[in-house]
Amino acid sequence: MPSDTDSTVQRLKLVKNMIQLGETSSLGEQASRLRETAQGGNGDLDQIATALSEERYSDAVSHIDDFLQSEAAVQKYVDPRLSALRLEAESLEERISELESEKAEIEREIHEFNLRHEQELGPILEEILEIQAEQKRRQAEENPEDDQAQTEADRAEEEYEQYSRAVEEAQEEERIDLTEEEKEKLNKLHRQASKKCHPDMVEEDRQEEAEEVFVELQDAYERNDLDKVERIAERVETGLAFGRRTQEIDEVEKLETEVERLRKRAEELEAEIEALRTSDAYQKLSEVEDLDEYFERRKERLEDELERLRQEEQPSS
Repeated sequence: MPSDTDSTVQRLKLVKNMIQLGETSSLGEQASRLRETAQGGNGDLDQIATALSEERYSDAVSHIDDFLQSEAAVQKYVDPRLSALRLEAESLEERISELESEKAEIEREIHEFNLRHEQELGPILEEILEIQAEQKRRQAEENPEDDQAQTEADRAEEEYEQYSRAVEEAQEEERIDLTEEEKEKLNKLHRQASKKCHPDMVEEDRQEEAEEVFVELQDAYERNDLDKVERIAERVETGLAFGRRTQEIDEVEKLETEVERLRKRAEELEAEIEALRTSDAYQKLSEVEDLDEYFERRKERLEDELERLRQEEQPSS
């Protein structure tokens, strides 16, 4: 963003052009804005504002010229491309923030679905896999020379063990169910906080600190931990106050490099979001209209399958 002095200079040039063109209808508004700036103790600006208010336009132009000449004498040259590049960088930062929020929301929805699946259906599926693994192992033992049977038995046991660990982890994780209003608040707070602590956008010497806060925020968001997200958002807003990396750069070449880095990051995020949206997990989730009904039907089918397998395991009379 341009400095206050740069903004004032641009405003005075605009006022001078308006006077020269005879467009005086909005000069009163410009005078008011100059007075706001002059509250910092700048008598020259107050003098210009007074001349505009009193419609002494020739005096106003004369004072503007004096002000611009004095500023030009002390102001160092600023490449005009810097402002354009900063604007482009800000636009990319905003885009990255939106994409990160979109990606995080999809990941949260997938995690929430998978967690509920493992917690509600996991124990049933685990027993089904255990019985199937035992059946495969018996078949392999009955046919010791059948390499295919041995391979299938090993695979079934490995699948059961992996799933058993996943179910155990899911049972240990607390599932936080939120109302629609709470979810809306969660999303809003996450967007606000992630924009302020995103490690890709904060000043370079605080990037590691921002990374820790950002990871903590993403973890809390994924677990629907509204209280923790709210605490992090407040801490980022009032305590940490990260600065923007692009505002520290005052060389065109470095800013061009930063803009290119941000553009590539935005493209990477777009690709990651597309991969998430086309994943089997998200496709399945997208097809479900009523989650309660889905899990109820799924549980009934799995219980029927488990009962069938149990019957098969019963010794024949």
